[in-house]
Amino acid sequence: MNCILSVTDLLNQFGNQNKEILDYIEKNVVSLKVEKGAILISPGTVCKEIYFVQKGVFRGFIKEGKGEITTWLTAEGELVSAIRSFLLEQVTQEQVQALEDSEVLQFSQKNLNYLFDNFVEFNKLGRILLAQYYCDAEERTFLNRLSNADLKYEYFLKTRGHLINRIPLKYVAGFLGMTVETLSRIRTRLSKGK
Repeated sequence: MNCILSVTDLLNQFGNQNKEILDYIEKNVVSLKVEKGAILISPGTVCKEIYFVQKGVFRGFIKEGKGEITTWLTAEGELVSAIRSFLLEQVTQEQVQALEDSEVLQFSQKNLNYLFDNFVEFNKLGRILLAQYYCDAEERTFLNRLSNADLKYEYFLKTRGHLINRIPLKYVAGFLGMTVETLSRIRTRLSKGK
């Protein structure tokens, strides 16, 4: 099962994992294909799963009036979840959408908690992934506090530039808190300046 090989590789990046952990994961992880445009997590639900992106790009977003605000973007090697809902078992207002045909590994909250409770060494992986998730959230907060649209876009290129040709500009603009027109002007100005 190649999805298990990638989970094994992931776990081995953070130190050797025992066979019992790998066996448990192999029996409980679910490999999913998610079509472009599909909603992975819907608002008004409690998110009881966490996903590890093997292939593809996702966005988290909320609806505001007639529009949408992209709150985060994620791709291969990263986690996808409505993390507040997942951790606190609260109803989420957020939606998660696939921006490409994607593949994820789904792991339930129940199974994750079993691993944390029964395998002390698995907690290291949990801490590392949670720290990364927190750092990503802090980065988004920093980005949103920048008042200069050019600086926002330049920062996006520096930190998420590998995604720029994979994500429709309207979602990049929403993520950066600007209109598509403003983003287009910035891109034009920067391309002429090179």
